[in-house]
Amino acid sequence: MNCSQGESSRKTASNELCLSPPPEMLISRGEQGEVSLNSIYSTKPINIQYKHTIGRNMLLKNELTTFRLNGRYTRTQCVKIQPPRTMQPTHRCLELMRAYETLSLHPYDDQTKKTITKYCQGATIGYGHLIMDSNEFKIYKNGITKSTADSLFEHDLYRFIQAVKNNVIVDLTQNEFDALVILAFNTGVRGFTHSTVLSIINGNYTKDLRSA
Repeated sequence: MNCSQGESSRKTASNELCLSPPPEMLISRGEQGEVSLNSIYSTKPINIQYKHTIGRNMLLKNELTTFRLNGRYTRTQCVKIQPPRTMQPTHRCLELMRAYETLSLHPYDDQTKKTITKYCQGATIGYGHLIMDSNEFKIYKNGITKSTADSLFEHDLYRFIQAVKNNVIVDLTQNEFDALVILAFNTGVRGFTHSTVLSIINGNYTKDLRSA
């Protein structure tokens, strides 16, 4: 498909999108309806349903790849959404987490941020790796290399990625998935699975959102 003048295109794993202004139908309030976007967004006909929800309009189609009209950016932007179980955090997400945690090649007290030479509760090393007991502390008491710190970070991160994959039941954009991995990393698996954020995302929060 060739995009017409004034439109920009980008490649995705499934098809090429033309980022042209969406039909007025898709940004108006309403219940449900169907529209063919074959000449607007995709290389092949797509029959979709649209519906208005608070703060967003969603495009729902009967294919593996779904795109959301994302009002948080611009109305002309379609953003790919996917099942969390198929996703991985981006390199940018991992770099942001590393930058936030900062690298320490020697054990320190997470409360005081001071270097320590003997185990205490909250002993930490690398990119926020929590040292669990005095036996583990013996392994790291003389410091570690950056390569070891990277390995610890990747090992620690796995369970937080799985927490997002196993507990979020709605499709996400890549940015949303990255943000939830960061949240799980900082709150812990239990904190994430019992969080109000997760309840809201999954549609299980019954109170007024303003009280969240």
